[in-house]
Amino acid sequence: MILLEHPEGMLLCLHQPPDPSPAWHELGSDVAVLSFRVGSRADLAVWNRRLAELDAEHSSPRQAHLGWALDVIDPSGLRIQLHTHEAVSADDT
Repeated sequence: MILLEHPEGMLLCLHQPPDPSPAWHELGSDVAVLSFRVGSRADLAVWNRRLAELDAEHSSPRQAHLGWALDVIDPSGLRIQLHTHEAVSADDT
């Protein structure tokens, strides 16, 4: 995995799937196909409620490596992640 951060705040994270088969697209996969940053855990909760209202397939918010995240499955089966971004702590180094 490689993580690139633009000075304006945009992040690009590239993963190589452990298994190149189509199965890595599933919700339980460890690979995020596309990730969008949200401002805070409260914003993530708003998205969680809205996705539930829309009856969209998604996970519950969970603690992730550098913040909180939830996953959404798009109509083609790809996983999209909404993710907060927090600074690396001393525990991460």
